[in-house]
Amino acid sequence: MISEIAEIGNSVLREKSLEITNLNDPVIKELDKSLKDTLFYTLYGIGLAAPQIFQNKRAFVIALRKTPTRPDTEAFGPVVMLNPEIVSETGAKKKMMEGCLSIGNIYGEVERRSKVKVKWYDTEGKENTEEFTGLLGRVIQHEYDHLEGILFTDLADPKSLMSEREYRLMIEKKKAPKKD
Repeated sequence: MISEIAEIGNSVLREKSLEITNLNDPVIKELDKSLKDTLFYTLYGIGLAAPQIFQNKRAFVIALRKTPTRPDTEAFGPVVMLNPEIVSETGAKKKMMEGCLSIGNIYGEVERRSKVKVKWYDTEGKENTEEFTGLLGRVIQHEYDHLEGILFTDLADPKSLMSEREYRLMIEKKKAPKKD
């Protein structure tokens, strides 16, 4: 079931999401399907939080895949995390460009920790704790921010904000062989 994606300016994106109190509620299975279906319907998405599909619940899906702006990404997921809790953020801080399905066609540089340890429940009600690094750790931090009512533009260096077109051009320049 593909859901509409809330866009910047909608109040649902600024609310702190509510904990899921009954992990066995059939509504959770519907949320799981809607998060996955909606994410895979998008061309660029590698993560999607429940508030982005108008569900004020503490849940998100992550699924790394090759996209036009991340062609070298190794596949992972999809994994739906219910009631996620970031236990620790460690490692060096690193700046990277981020985008968001709720903020179409805008990218900006955000500084995040390189390692994140997260505890969550899966859709079967099993508790999990795992450490994630690299792009996966960054996506988790980004999606977790959505559950707190925070958008990447709140954290981005304002001078780094750029359109998708300019971002793609920047990527292409970095890939081009250097001339002597």
